[in-house]
Amino acid sequence: MLCLLHNYVPGGSLRSIQSSLLSVPMHKLNFDTRSFHVALPTVWNSLPADIRACIFYGSFIHQLKSFILIMLFSK
Repeated sequence: MLCLLHNYVPGGSLRSIQSSLLSVPMHKLNFDTRSFHVALPTVWNSLPADIRACIFYGSFIHQLKSFILIMLFSK
């Protein structure tokens, strides 16, 4: 099975190694940015660290919904 998502591994010992980021693959065309393996890591990495660090599904969904609502209605 082909795995499309990979954890971000920095070149040296950086603090970002513990931030549960995904690596965004290189892409040449603007059309590629809408593909799953590019768009998902980009969206995941843009989430706040406390949401990415959720262990339980229920708490993740609750925090994600709250984050989205705050982003929608703060404009």
